[in-house]
Amino acid sequence: MRIIKTLRLLSSFYGGFFPISFIITVCCALIVWHWGLETYFALFWFKLCTLGVIVFAVRSHKSHEFYYYQNLGVSQRLLWTGTLTFDLALFVFLVLQINTFR
Repeated sequence: MRIIKTLRLLSSFYGGFFPISFIITVCCALIVWHWGLETYFALFWFKLCTLGVIVFAVRSHKSHEFYYYQNLGVSQRLLWTGTLTFDLALFVFLVLQINTFR
Protein backbone atom coordinates (compact mmCIF):
# COMPACT_ATOMS: atom_id res chain seq x y z
CA MET A 1 0.00 0.00 0.00
CA ARG A 2 2.85 2.39 0.83
CA ILE A 3 4.49 1.80 -2.58
CA ILE A 4 1.29 2.60 -4.45
CA LYS A 5 0.84 5.79 -2.44
CA THR A 6 4.42 6.84 -3.13
CA LEU A 7 4.06 6.11 -6.86
CA ARG A 8 0.90 8.19 -7.01
CA LEU A 9 2.65 11.08 -5.27
CA LEU A 10 5.61 10.79 -7.65
CA SER A 11 3.30 10.83 -10.66
CA SER A 12 1.49 13.84 -9.26
CA PHE A 13 4.77 15.68 -8.83
CA TYR A 14 6.02 14.63 -12.28
CA GLY A 15 2.77 15.82 -13.87
CA GLY A 16 3.76 19.38 -13.06
CA PHE A 17 6.65 19.42 -15.51
CA PHE A 18 5.86 16.43 -17.74
CA PRO A 19 4.48 18.43 -20.70
CA ILE A 20 7.58 20.55 -21.25
CA SER A 21 9.91 17.63 -20.59
CA PHE A 22 8.01 15.42 -23.02
CA ILE A 23 8.06 18.11 -25.71
CA ILE A 24 11.85 18.32 -25.36
CA THR A 25 12.10 14.53 -25.58
CA VAL A 26 9.94 14.42 -28.72
CA CYS A 27 12.03 17.17 -30.34
CA CYS A 28 15.19 15.21 -29.57
CA ALA A 29 13.61 12.06 -31.02
CA LEU A 30 12.73 13.97 -34.19
CA ILE A 31 16.32 15.15 -34.50
CA VAL A 32 17.51 11.54 -34.19
CA TRP A 33 14.93 10.54 -36.81
CA HIS A 34 16.24 13.15 -39.21
CA TRP A 35 20.01 13.10 -38.58
CA GLY A 36 20.58 9.70 -37.02
CA LEU A 37 22.04 8.36 -33.80
CA GLU A 38 25.25 10.33 -34.30
CA THR A 39 23.51 13.24 -32.59
CA TYR A 40 22.66 11.21 -29.49
CA PHE A 41 25.62 12.37 -27.39
CA ALA A 42 24.81 16.06 -27.92
CA LEU A 43 21.09 15.46 -27.40
CA PHE A 44 21.72 13.57 -24.17
CA TRP A 45 23.67 16.52 -22.76
CA PHE A 46 21.01 18.90 -24.03
CA LYS A 47 18.37 16.85 -22.21
CA LEU A 48 20.42 16.88 -18.99
CA CYS A 49 20.85 20.66 -19.23
CA THR A 50 17.14 21.21 -19.81
CA LEU A 51 16.36 18.96 -16.86
CA GLY A 52 18.65 21.15 -14.77
CA VAL A 53 16.71 24.22 -15.87
CA ILE A 54 13.43 22.44 -15.07
CA VAL A 55 14.69 21.49 -11.61
CA PHE A 56 15.74 25.08 -10.96
CA ALA A 57 12.37 26.44 -12.15
CA VAL A 58 10.31 23.95 -10.14
CA ARG A 59 12.38 24.48 -7.00
CA SER A 60 12.05 28.23 -7.23
CA HIS A 61 8.41 28.52 -8.29
CA LYS A 62 6.84 25.60 -6.46
CA SER A 63 8.91 25.43 -3.31
CA HIS A 64 5.81 25.51 -1.12
CA GLU A 65 4.59 22.22 -2.64
CA PHE A 66 7.53 20.33 -1.17
CA TYR A 67 5.96 20.69 2.29
CA TYR A 68 2.89 18.84 1.00
CA TYR A 69 4.97 15.88 -0.16
CA GLN A 70 7.13 15.96 2.96
CA ASN A 71 4.04 15.81 5.17
CA LEU A 72 2.91 12.75 3.23
CA GLY A 73 6.26 11.06 3.86
CA VAL A 74 8.05 11.63 0.55
CA SER A 75 11.34 13.49 0.68
CA GLN A 76 12.62 15.92 -1.95
CA ARG A 77 15.43 13.53 -2.75
CA LEU A 78 12.95 10.74 -3.53
CA LEU A 79 10.79 13.09 -5.61
CA TRP A 80 13.67 14.27 -7.76
CA THR A 81 15.43 10.92 -8.00
CA GLY A 82 12.29 9.06 -9.00
CA THR A 83 10.98 11.55 -11.50
CA LEU A 84 14.29 12.43 -13.15
CA THR A 85 15.26 8.76 -13.43
CA PHE A 86 11.93 7.99 -15.07
CA ASP A 87 12.24 10.98 -17.39
CA LEU A 88 15.75 10.03 -18.52
CA ALA A 89 14.69 6.41 -19.01
CA LEU A 90 11.74 7.60 -21.11
CA PHE A 91 14.10 9.78 -23.15
CA VAL A 92 16.56 6.94 -23.82
CA PHE A 93 13.76 4.51 -24.64
CA LEU A 94 12.01 6.85 -27.09
CA VAL A 95 15.19 7.94 -28.84
CA LEU A 96 16.38 4.36 -29.26
CA GLN A 97 12.96 3.25 -30.48
CA ILE A 98 12.80 6.08 -33.00
CA ASN A 99 16.23 5.04 -34.23
CA THR A 100 15.13 1.43 -34.79
CA PHE A 101 12.09 2.56 -36.81
CA ARG A 102 14.21 4.90 -38.89
